[in-house]
Amino acid sequence: MTPTSDEVQFGIVSTVPGTFTVRYWPSARPDEELVVDGIESSASDIAGFQQAIADGVDPFSVIGMPRHCLTLPGIEPDTVYTAVVSGVDVMDRVSEPHTLRFNSAGAPVRPGAQITTMGENLVFVAAPHTRDQSAEARVILVDDAAEPSCAIPDSGSRSLWPLTDVEAETDADTLVERNIRADYTRKRVQTFVLPEGSTALVCVRWYPAGSAPSWQREQPIFESSAMLQNPDRVLPSASVDAIRGHPDELESIRIGFASVEGTQCGIPVSWRPGGELRLPAELCGPGSLRSGGVQSTGERLWDVGFSGDLVATFTPRVAGADGPPTRVLLPARDGGCRGTCEVPTRDRYVVPLDGGAGTAELSVGWEQGASNGRASWNVTPTVDVAPEYVRPELPQVDLDALWTVADPGGRSSTSATFPLKVDRDVDYTMRLTTGAAGVAAPRCGSDDAVLEVSGSARAGTAASAALPVSISGLCAGEVYRAELELTAADGAHVVWGFADRDAWWAGGSCRFPGST
Repeated sequence: MTPTSDEVQFGIVSTVPGTFTVRYWPSARPDEELVVDGIESSASDIAGFQQAIADGVDPFSVIGMPRHCLTLPGIEPDTVYTAVVSGVDVMDRVSEPHTLRFNSAGAPVRPGAQITTMGENLVFVAAPHTRDQSAEARVILVDDAAEPSCAIPDSGSRSLWPLTDVEAETDADTLVERNIRADYTRKRVQTFVLPEGSTALVCVRWYPAGSAPSWQREQPIFESSAMLQNPDRVLPSASVDAIRGHPDELESIRIGFASVEGTQCGIPVSWRPGGELRLPAELCGPGSLRSGGVQSTGERLWDVGFSGDLVATFTPRVAGADGPPTRVLLPARDGGCRGTCEVPTRDRYVVPLDGGAGTAELSVGWEQGASNGRASWNVTPTVDVAPEYVRPELPQVDLDALWTVADPGGRSSTSATFPLKVDRDVDYTMRLTTGAAGVAAPRCGSDDAVLEVSGSARAGTAASAALPVSISGLCAGEVYRAELELTAADGAHVVWGFADRDAWWAGGSCRFPGST
């Protein structure tokens, strides 16, 4: 882009010829969307692809990767944009939307959330960050009407725990390839499992880390959010309705269900004639299968898929020994439907058990879980914002700062210093207590003086030096609880300590060295 131009050059590389659309907008103003559509592959690429298919050869060896060059109009200078590329190939297959960010001046950009789906239930959320930042992704199940925003609702939603959570380095070549700023050398990658047919809000927040005071680290400096929906389907449940014709010497039958791909459904149980487990009983519920075939071990995870077929296993125990197991396939009746699906009728089975252990009567039913009606994944472009800092209502102190205690040597008392850093100008009172809140402990060896000091502290920048607050006369070996009372010019008042949940100071409890 030149200083006098409102256009940028843009390129699309595809694996198959097709027709493409680019939607784009200033990342900070997603309501100002512009569209360039009707971007078609060249006639020669289309003809070469179709001829290669007819000849039974690999089209890549004939036409390579089709390239499409275009210009995006209406671009503002030196502005970060979000663009979404979608398309339909010559075989009428619809591509998954591809989201990217670019600066109209060509400069590397600050990255947003990087969301990747796998199978029908697994989501990877990567958050590139600098070494003096931390990042965290949250995934919340919401209703279909939710908007992509990190304003996470307090009700009507449910958070998902990450399945894996790792930090990794990002190499310089990857940063250059994706036009990401060179200082974003770290990334946090979290994975989540969505139940079938879910609508979810993905919110990634970046926070100051390193030397930033605690109150700044509690507020995000950047947010990136998106909505995603995974395929909707009906789910099976299996019941054992009766076991008949078993021999008198039968002690028990161990019963288990799993998907044909190996995902356990329900918990294996032992049925005993006349025992506590009464039949009919549902032993494989749809709740065990809502996450599909996602499996993990430590930081390793994979998705074996879930076709809907179930396998039932019956292992009889006679005269203290296990007999031959009986395994039976219970085929899916949903026809592989994804999206808005009819619920199949209940199937019933009579299974002869090996080793003359009798017969088992089974039934398999189907039900809707979450229902978004989607036949495939839907991932919206991210909405990226840099929230303004909101000053807390009450005066803040850096709760991560630590006391420094002088070595008492052979003396019975010592002194301690706390590096006080506050978010606004305040008057302060620091006291050390050993009992009731608000009552300063006496100085060591004194009946009149107490462990309390007062003064004034001024706010500075994050890099400003802290104000050293020293208290002497601490009894060596004693355990104290610190309280810090702060009062601002506007009358805002708070006591950081152990008496108020909203002003809890976990680092205020400490034991000083030496012996009393």
